[in-house]
Amino acid sequence: MVLRVKNPAQPHVPGVMGDLISGINNPNELRCVLDCPIAVGLPFELAPLDEGQMAWHRTAKDCPPSGLGMHLGVPCASVSQGGVLIPPHRDSEGRNTYFFPVIGVQLRTLLFHKLTHDGRRLFQAEKSLRGPCDLDDYDAETVTLYPGDLLMQPPGQLYAEYNPNPALARGGHFFTYGTMHHTHSSRSLEVTEGNTMQNHEYIDETLWRMAALIPRLPPDQLSGLHYWPLLALCCMVLNPRKLPARRSAFMSGKKKKPVALRSPSHTRAYAVITKILQHLDICPQDLPDILRGRTSGVEVGEVVDLGNCLLEFTHATWR
Repeated sequence: MVLRVKNPAQPHVPGVMGDLISGINNPNELRCVLDCPIAVGLPFELAPLDEGQMAWHRTAKDCPPSGLGMHLGVPCASVSQGGVLIPPHRDSEGRNTYFFPVIGVQLRTLLFHKLTHDGRRLFQAEKSLRGPCDLDDYDAETVTLYPGDLLMQPPGQLYAEYNPNPALARGGHFFTYGTMHHTHSSRSLEVTEGNTMQNHEYIDETLWRMAALIPRLPPDQLSGLHYWPLLALCCMVLNPRKLPARRSAFMSGKKKKPVALRSPSHTRAYAVITKILQHLDICPQDLPDILRGRTSGVEVGEVVDLGNCLLEFTHATWR
């Protein structure tokens, strides 16, 4: 944790999980492992919430995966010693977050700005969090999570974590159509202000596939798409090069061409989004300004009636 304070982008020390476990009660250390890949994700009854993973499965015929095949979100586990405090931060890449303790207790403080929903002003305020006085502009809610509890957070949620005792927890991330406006806001902030060591190569392609799937959504889902989340998804699909998070200096030389641009899902997703914007009488070039002109970053807007504008994409022969 000392290294994390000195350089948030590189808080790592060499070692194996056994080192942490063997010293889990050592009062002279504050160590944690935050991203241990595991096989168990959302509880079975909540799995349909992961509409990004659903899109990978359900677009396999229209857009056959290339390379290594499907890339699904990897759930993770975290292990920490007692006394570990992680200061206010947001999760990268604009995904929803779920978290549930397995062993131990975690205190998670969620921060909500009192004065504005303007994303860029919020980010500037969050960058200035240096002491108690900076928190005066925020409402804070602290949630105590015990084993058996489950917490979900929307994209871009600012929060802090504290583990008073040694703890093991599970969690992960996922996309939903209904929170795409938050995803867009969060990812837009990361372009110039981000500082992340994470490198999620397939985030863009997941969004492509969510767009490509829209014509084949069940009627209840298709009739539940709202204006601002839908426009945000359109914008992210049309402009993937403008949204990769800025990496730390350590990662800056490793950026590659977005995988989505090399994906077979590109053509279908672009065509679907273009047809939706034509139906809504929106010029693609105006879309970023329309999103920036929102009066509220929270409202989802009216339900969008797409009528039969996507009917051509439901035919088995579409290419």
